[in-house]
Amino acid sequence: MARNIKLEWDQASFADEFIIERREGGNAWIPVGKTQNLYYFDVDVDEERDYIYRVAATRGTQTMYSGEVFVSTHTVIIGDPYWSDVVFLSYADAVEFPSTIFKDSSSFNKSVTKNGGIQIVDTDRYVDLGSIYFSGVANQYFGYLPSGLGDEFTIEFFAKFPTNPASMAFDAYLINLNSLNIMMDKSNLRIQLGNGGRSAELAIVRNVWQHYCFMRKAGIVYLLIDGVKKLQMSVGYNLTSNHCLFGGGAISDRSTNAWINCVRVTKVARYSEQGFTPPDSKFPDS
Repeated sequence: MARNIKLEWDQASFADEFIIERREGGNAWIPVGKTQNLYYFDVDVDEERDYIYRVAATRGTQTMYSGEVFVSTHTVIIGDPYWSDVVFLSYADAVEFPSTIFKDSSSFNKSVTKNGGIQIVDTDRYVDLGSIYFSGVANQYFGYLPSGLGDEFTIEFFAKFPTNPASMAFDAYLINLNSLNIMMDKSNLRIQLGNGGRSAELAIVRNVWQHYCFMRKAGIVYLLIDGVKKLQMSVGYNLTSNHCLFGGGAISDRSTNAWINCVRVTKVARYSEQGFTPPDSKFPDS
């Protein structure tokens, strides 16, 4: 769909006519219109383009050019369209590192619970200023309670797992919703219910930052990594009174060993379960 661009300029008393010229990038200037007014509508423009304009004021054989004006027709999305449904948003940001100050940057400003000396460090950062680091021991976790997630939700973050994990994790949590979890051991991830039901296992990809999305939609929970569906499982009950924690250990206090950036919990299913283009930048805070 085409857009209109309106150009305006100040009076030039000597001018008989104004010629509007346009170019893209380093291409040559092209005249796109003439007028005797102090404005011009360019109606022959396309979306997702960058244009440069100038105006030539002419009188007889004399021409005086204006300065150049840059105009973009790229679609700009400001903020989060689901912001009112974002119930938790935590960045790995800090004034000084290492830091033990964890904040909820959503509009709900929830109190953050944490355990095991978990820290925000300034190593292996991705989109945040630092990284939330789980060392793999001491039952480290952070998050909030109660969650009250309900029918549909999206839990997402960026994570990187080290090539050589610091501990032999056995039934550690990546995401802990009490009656529904993403569990992990040294090599694999799986969806697991509180009653012991479990999905197939998925090999952990190490030493690379990826977008992890745990989403419930129409009674099915999905684990999507970098926008690709990897695991799914039917969950018929609603999550109305459970906690929402990241990390922690189910056996022998062993925990996830990973770096995490930009944790966001939304009470809607944001994405298509068939796949999507994952975010690659810091989640907005409005």
